[in-house]
Amino acid sequence: MFGEKRKISEEAEEEGAAHQKREREREREYVERIAKLEKFVEEKIAENKASEILVEETAADCKWLVSRAVPLIAELIAGSEELAKYVYELGEAARDLGRKEGYA
Repeated sequence: MFGEKRKISEEAEEEGAAHQKREREREREYVERIAKLEKFVEEKIAENKASEILVEETAADCKWLVSRAVPLIAELIAGSEELAKYVYELGEAARDLGRKEGYA
Protein backbone atom coordinates (compact mmCIF):
# COMPACT_ATOMS: atom_id res chain seq x y z
CA MET A 1 0.00 0.00 0.00
CA PHE A 2 2.88 2.35 0.78
CA GLY A 3 4.34 1.71 -2.69
CA GLU A 4 1.00 2.53 -4.29
CA LYS A 5 0.78 5.82 -2.38
CA ARG A 6 4.32 6.62 -3.38
CA LYS A 7 3.53 5.90 -7.02
CA ILE A 8 0.43 8.15 -6.90
CA SER A 9 2.49 10.86 -5.22
CA GLU A 10 5.20 10.66 -7.90
CA GLU A 11 2.57 10.81 -10.66
CA ALA A 12 1.02 13.86 -9.03
CA GLU A 13 4.44 15.51 -8.78
CA GLU A 14 5.18 14.72 -12.43
CA GLU A 15 1.78 16.09 -13.47
CA GLY A 16 2.39 19.22 -11.38
CA ALA A 17 5.82 19.71 -12.95
CA ALA A 18 4.37 19.21 -16.44
CA HIS A 19 1.61 21.72 -15.65
CA GLN A 20 4.17 24.27 -14.41
CA LYS A 21 6.23 23.73 -17.56
CA ARG A 22 3.14 24.34 -19.75
CA GLU A 23 2.31 27.48 -17.78
CA ARG A 24 5.87 28.80 -18.16
CA GLU A 25 5.69 28.10 -21.92
CA ARG A 26 2.36 29.95 -22.20
CA GLU A 27 3.76 32.88 -20.24
CA ARG A 28 6.81 32.98 -22.51
CA GLU A 29 4.53 32.98 -25.59
CA TYR A 30 2.47 35.84 -24.13
CA VAL A 31 5.62 37.83 -23.41
CA GLU A 32 6.80 37.26 -27.00
CA ARG A 33 3.42 38.35 -28.39
CA ILE A 34 3.44 41.48 -26.25
CA ALA A 35 6.98 42.30 -27.40
CA LYS A 36 5.96 41.87 -31.05
CA LEU A 37 2.93 44.11 -30.56
CA GLU A 38 5.04 46.76 -28.81
CA LYS A 39 7.54 46.68 -31.67
CA PHE A 40 4.69 47.01 -34.20
CA VAL A 41 3.27 50.00 -32.31
CA GLU A 42 6.70 51.67 -32.19
CA GLU A 43 7.08 51.19 -35.97
CA LYS A 44 3.65 52.70 -36.63
CA ILE A 45 4.44 55.66 -34.36
CA ALA A 46 7.67 56.25 -36.28
CA GLU A 47 5.78 56.07 -39.60
CA ASN A 48 3.19 58.52 -38.28
CA LYS A 49 5.88 60.97 -37.17
CA ALA A 50 7.53 60.74 -40.59
CA SER A 51 4.17 61.45 -42.24
CA GLU A 52 3.59 64.44 -39.96
CA ILE A 53 6.99 65.86 -40.89
CA LEU A 54 6.24 65.36 -44.58
CA VAL A 55 2.88 67.13 -44.20
CA GLU A 56 4.54 70.06 -42.40
CA GLU A 57 7.19 70.35 -45.12
CA THR A 58 4.57 70.18 -47.87
CA ALA A 59 2.43 72.85 -46.17
CA ALA A 60 5.47 75.11 -45.82
CA ASP A 61 6.31 74.61 -49.51
CA CYS A 62 2.72 75.44 -50.51
CA LYS A 63 2.71 78.59 -48.39
CA TRP A 64 6.00 79.67 -49.94
CA LEU A 65 4.70 79.03 -53.47
CA VAL A 66 1.49 80.96 -52.81
CA SER A 67 3.42 83.85 -51.28
CA ARG A 68 5.53 84.01 -54.44
CA ALA A 69 2.69 83.41 -56.92
CA VAL A 70 0.15 85.98 -55.68
CA PRO A 71 2.38 89.01 -56.24
CA LEU A 72 3.41 87.67 -59.64
CA ILE A 73 -0.21 87.14 -60.69
CA ALA A 74 -1.19 90.59 -59.40
CA GLU A 75 1.71 92.07 -61.33
CA LEU A 76 0.60 90.29 -64.50
CA ILE A 77 -3.00 91.49 -64.09
CA ALA A 78 -1.92 95.06 -63.36
CA GLY A 79 0.43 95.06 -66.34
CA SER A 80 -2.07 93.64 -68.83
CA GLU A 81 -4.61 96.00 -70.37
CA GLU A 82 -6.60 93.04 -71.70
CA LEU A 83 -6.88 91.39 -68.25
CA ALA A 84 -7.75 94.72 -66.61
CA LYS A 85 -10.54 95.27 -69.15
CA TYR A 86 -11.83 91.72 -68.61
CA VAL A 87 -11.91 92.15 -64.82
CA TYR A 88 -13.67 95.52 -65.23
CA GLU A 89 -16.27 93.93 -67.52
CA LEU A 90 -16.87 91.16 -65.00
CA GLY A 91 -17.47 93.78 -62.33
CA GLU A 92 -19.86 95.70 -64.60
CA ALA A 93 -21.80 92.53 -65.41
CA ALA A 94 -22.11 91.66 -61.71
CA ARG A 95 -23.28 95.20 -60.91
CA ASP A 96 -25.84 95.12 -63.71
CA LEU A 97 -27.14 91.74 -62.53
CA GLY A 98 -27.42 93.10 -59.00
CA ARG A 99 -29.48 96.07 -60.23
CA LYS A 100 -31.68 93.73 -62.25
CA GLU A 101 -32.31 91.60 -59.17
CA GLY A 102 -33.02 94.68 -57.06
CA TYR A 103 -29.85 94.74 -54.94
CA ALA A 104 -28.54 98.17 -55.98
